[in-house]
Amino acid sequence: MADDEGVYGLARAFFLAATKMSDDSEDILPQEDSEEMTISVFGVFSGLFQEAVGENGAGAKNKRMRLHFNKIGYSMYGKEQSRRVPSLRAKPGNPGYGFRRARWRDTLNNAEDRHICETVLKDEGCEEERIKNILTRIQEVRQEWDRVRRPSRPAGPGRPRRAGEGRVKMEEESETGGSRSPRQSDDSNDSDEARSSTLSPDNKTKTSSTTP
Repeated sequence: MADDEGVYGLARAFFLAATKMSDDSEDILPQEDSEEMTISVFGVFSGLFQEAVGENGAGAKNKRMRLHFNKIGYSMYGKEQSRRVPSLRAKPGNPGYGFRRARWRDTLNNAEDRHICETVLKDEGCEEERIKNILTRIQEVRQEWDRVRRPSRPAGPGRPRRAGEGRVKMEEESETGGSRSPRQSDDSNDSDEARSSTLSPDNKTKTSSTTP
């Protein structure tokens, strides 16, 4: 395991190489992994630089290093409590914490992001093959985080539906002939038949013939 000063210097370099400030206030990067996957910045860093973090990796036994690592991120981006990020270590019902308006760099499709990432990693002494692996890993976790990130205002009572939900519902109703239940349709048909029977010429004749 590397000395603390070297590790934290590498941690700051990783933040610079792998993440950037976003113009979108919805963007945030998590300080914790979820139960299903490694999506935290420290978790990705630990997987890419195992020799720096030691055998405990991003686990609970590496709490001191994780706290120092996250402190570096907060000095760069600020700290935000939000339900858009996992909260495994928070008290039940409380939101988690993340890096405000931070976003993974697009290391494969954005030329500027790729150049910055490669330059910073080269300055840290990373070899070409390792840099390629890091670029690929950052892109993978970027796409995964965009897929699983929670919205700041999830759908619920008093909130508008997300884009596309109304269209899907209308398509389903058109396929089933409307949203009424079969019983409602039967009742409606019975009422229509009753009205047409009452207004038919035959019924008018019967009614007038029985009148004194």
